[in-house]
Amino acid sequence: MKLNFLQKFSAILISCFLVVIIFTNHPLLSQTKQLSCELYAQEAVNALRTRLNNGCFPFQYSPRWQPFYANHYNWCLGASEGDKQKEIRIRNRELNNCQYSGCEAYASLAVDQNTHNQNLGCGFSGAAWQSNIRNHYDWCRNETPFSWIKNEALRRNDQLGSC
Repeated sequence: MKLNFLQKFSAILISCFLVVIIFTNHPLLSQTKQLSCELYAQEAVNALRTRLNNGCFPFQYSPRWQPFYANHYNWCLGASEGDKQKEIRIRNRELNNCQYSGCEAYASLAVDQNTHNQNLGCGFSGAAWQSNIRNHYDWCRNETPFSWIKNEALRRNDQLGSC
């Protein structure tokens, strides 16, 4: 099929229009970037909330773990899509590592508390009082917020104190 002059001209004109939109600060591109960065900034702030609710506190200041929506948003506006995706991957990995390590510590403490329960002859029993570390770990992974997990460990500690 042979294209006539008008079809060729239209195809070139449309191509040029798309290049202008893609490689300039055209409002359509700008609006898409702004919406993307709004979502990015909200997810970054929510990730920090999740991290803190899980009892994982950043040990030093990091722009990745700051509570300021505007800072995340402005960084995103100047970042490439690749840099933005890399930051999201790193943040998610750190968040997951935090959750896992917190649950490992909780499970280990729960088993230690049950060992004291048994050694002291307190007689506490039930799901909270068992020596299966995997059960404690799985329970922790499925519980939110972290305050519930912390309260469970404190409750067992109080019970041991009264034994």
